[in-house]
Amino acid sequence: MDNHCSTQPSTKLLPLMFSFIVILVVLVSMVISPTVNPGYASKVSSNDWTYTGDLSDAHWKGTATLLQNGQVLVTGGIGISGVTASAELYDPATGTWSSPGAMNTARQHHTATLLPDGRVLVAGGNPPDQQAFSSAELYDPVTGTWSYTGSMNQARVFHSAVLLTNGRVLVAGGSDGSANYNTQNELYDPVTGMWSYTGSLNMSRDVHSATLLTNGKVLVAGGYHGYGIESAELYDPVKGTWIVTGSMNEPRAWHTATLLPDGKVLVAGSEIFSNFLSSAEIYDPATGTWSTTGSMHDARGSHTATLLPDGKVLVAGGEGTNNRSAELYDPAIGTWSYTGSMGDGRSYFTGTFLQSGEVLASGGAGITTTELYTLPLSVFLIPSEQTLPGERGDTLQFVETLSNFTGITDTFNLELGDSPWPAALSNSILGPLGNGEEITFTVDVTIPLDADWNALNTVLITATSGISPTVYFDTAVLNSKMGLPPDLFLPMVIKAPEVIPGLTGKVTMNGVPIAGIPLDLRFYNGSSYSTYASTTTDADGNYLFSQVPALQPGQNYYVRYRNDADIDTRLAYWHTADNVTYNATSLDLFATFDIADIVLSTPEPEASVDLPVTFTWIPRPASPTDSYEFDLFDPANEDTYFYTDPPLGYVSSYTLQGLPGGFEEGEEYGWAVAVLSPEGGFGASYYYHPVTFKK
Repeated sequence: MDNHCSTQPSTKLLPLMFSFIVILVVLVSMVISPTVNPGYASKVSSNDWTYTGDLSDAHWKGTATLLQNGQVLVTGGIGISGVTASAELYDPATGTWSSPGAMNTARQHHTATLLPDGRVLVAGGNPPDQQAFSSAELYDPVTGTWSYTGSMNQARVFHSAVLLTNGRVLVAGGSDGSANYNTQNELYDPVTGMWSYTGSLNMSRDVHSATLLTNGKVLVAGGYHGYGIESAELYDPVKGTWIVTGSMNEPRAWHTATLLPDGKVLVAGSEIFSNFLSSAEIYDPATGTWSTTGSMHDARGSHTATLLPDGKVLVAGGEGTNNRSAELYDPAIGTWSYTGSMGDGRSYFTGTFLQSGEVLASGGAGITTTELYTLPLSVFLIPSEQTLPGERGDTLQFVETLSNFTGITDTFNLELGDSPWPAALSNSILGPLGNGEEITFTVDVTIPLDADWNALNTVLITATSGISPTVYFDTAVLNSKMGLPPDLFLPMVIKAPEVIPGLTGKVTMNGVPIAGIPLDLRFYNGSSYSTYASTTTDADGNYLFSQVPALQPGQNYYVRYRNDADIDTRLAYWHTADNVTYNATSLDLFATFDIADIVLSTPEPEASVDLPVTFTWIPRPASPTDSYEFDLFDPANEDTYFYTDPPLGYVSSYTLQGLPGGFEEGEEYGWAVAVLSPEGGFGASYYYHPVTFKK
């Protein structure tokens, strides 16, 4: 039997083909009446910077975290007198700073992560030119106090920290402060206050970027490992593993990475051995590739990058050409433009987007001043462009987000223009919305059954502020374009197709036919197996082995899929049921089979568990007739193997009450899940998870 669970993942996403394309383009505009909003009369309402309250200390190379109450917590870094434990709170309502009390440990180049319950986790860092810390502490904004929590398993500085969608915090990379790079990564559980190891990066690194993608995975890009790195990797929180994805076009460290509204990631700038870059590039998670985009006007590193509500990105300061300059990146056209410069030059500082729609710049070498970048007051419809597939008779639903930055609590009127094709809004009035708040709504467009090929339908959407004395509005244009020519009905002469003897079937991925899948026809001659022929599936997922000899008594054929490409969204392998009756006079059909993987959930890889323990996985949703088998084995000794017999059915868990015969406590084993179809086919999960049973 060919069965192997891989531990070397790679990934590829399949292209999608659509019959109809509907494009939603949002054009932002604003009309301002002569009346001035009194609540903002003293603020600059243009792309410019203004000073706000001063810090008590510099907090160079510190952190800044936006709290759930809208205030900003700044921690640590290098102050006027050296590395500091001090922390400060900024109140946007008053423009002033206050002290919530100092951390327990003075640290720089640490991380600070806002947890789902509102607390802030500070981890790692170091004093100048000394070993890194493994300690971590929590700030509670309710009590205004700091307390130690569990320490990391490895001391680290120049690392990254990302809050995952499951509420845990992933800490990746870094070094110990002496150029020894951390090879293992860790997860913090806010419920238990403890850290546990997770999968290791394929290349250890520090001063890299880490970005949570819309699919829940984490993109780590660039960094330093004695030299600049251009490689990038993806962390899968479900599997606890890393895979290599496309590399950037050039090495980068001390750069920024910003998640754009369309799910892509903008990476800009770099600083390696005082060599600075002005270039920028875009990562596309759908393809796993990078493409260059427009370059900044100024080369820079250790700068800040902040996503603005209109979808643009504000980059400011940093070491390099000009540490006061600021630029705006427009994803719609892929270019940069200067905006107002900061009053003070800053590097290794923080930029925080406030609920008011302003950006707070704080910190810098010996600098206690702070500044606010203020956008023009407006209302924004995001995203600026959408594309949806459809066919005749389909109702396509566009989801839009309206963000209120009019400076006050406001309501907004939505209105649809004339549309030859049926179109409807989910709401006609939105709000009231506080300044900085957002709300989603939908627009449904139905493609008529008699829509002509290449027909173009245009719908205008207008959102208008209803309370502000200054009238703001945003418009959106929906373009619906037919993508295929109409059906052609021609007189036809029907001829019965010639039957070609052979073995045929279909392969799907999550229920969708998939092309280009390599398959082997395996032949058993009565004493041994061999590969008789190989083929790949066509555009409709079909395969055919023709001119196949008839079987003799005691012989059989089966079709085998092997995941030799190491694509971690697919099974490790699949075997169809045996065909023992093929006589070379007909076209015999093997059952359709699906190669989507079984995602293993818990325990996580390399976990140490007590018995009894429940193993969980995610059943394949497109194959509800599957039955699952739990496997426990010794990867180094194939004779030590346990599996559930009979199969468990279409379930998502199995509880192991005690160790099977031949297994010992304290030893590391592997667990995986096999899948069986009603027709007799079977396959196995791509991964197995190492597990140790506690003594």
